[in-house]
Amino acid sequence: MITQKPTIGFSATGSINRSDFGLNYGLPGVADKVNLVIEVEANRVI
Repeated sequence: MITQKPTIGFSATGSINRSDFGLNYGLPGVADKVNLVIEVEANRVI
């Protein structure tokens, strides 16, 4: 929905290795690298 409210947003991407956090279960059958995608949008309440 398109509104006239002030809006702000950001996007972020990155990756982590599960093994860096001690999550070694399933390696090498399950990938160690996990890709992260974060999308945020906020509207001001007037």
